[in-house]
Amino acid sequence: MSRPDPAAPELAHELRQPLAAAKGLMQLLLARGSASPDDLRAVLEQLQALERILARWQGGPAAAPAPLDAPVQAAVHTLAGRALAREVQLALDLGGDSAPLIADPVAVQQIVTNLVANALDAARTEVRVRLAGGVLEVKDDGPGIAAEHATRLFEPYFTTKADQGGTGLGLSITRDLAAGLGAALSWDTGPAGTAFTVAFPPLRLPAARLP
Repeated sequence: MSRPDPAAPELAHELRQPLAAAKGLMQLLLARGSASPDDLRAVLEQLQALERILARWQGGPAAAPAPLDAPVQAAVHTLAGRALAREVQLALDLGGDSAPLIADPVAVQQIVTNLVANALDAARTEVRVRLAGGVLEVKDDGPGIAAEHATRLFEPYFTTKADQGGTGLGLSITRDLAAGLGAALSWDTGPAGTAFTVAFPPLRLPAARLP
């Protein structure tokens, strides 16, 4: 009998978000009875995200670097339906100066998706996502993280949302993805809410060769 792959839960967690987004979009299109090219493109983007995640886990070539703003926008768009269902305002501010900084878009989108999904679960009324100068901030207006939970925040399988289907893998995966990009992940919490910050490093270009 083969032994279970210890990486399987992490892979399943990463696949869940784009799969749920594609499913939700298809259900919306069926209920509406029609689909525009933009609707179909949105579904296709989620299916392509699934392919990229699988390729990364199977040791395929790393995704080509791309500007940070595109994967941030994609992640927020994916979770707009969840925000609406929870009656939480999801606001995005791109800051207008993120284009020069680039990173693996698959990893960036997964980081943002995990952080925003957690923020939506914690928020009272709003979640704000801001990207400026290579620094991403995801902030909710929830009650904050309890002191007894703070030391276990990034511990795999630790969750306070077991009754909501939480796996306790989101922040652990986010930490590992950020580390893989050389990004600094930090957080701050209090009674007015919690903010997670990811500071991406500047792109290191190879030195020009002298003639």
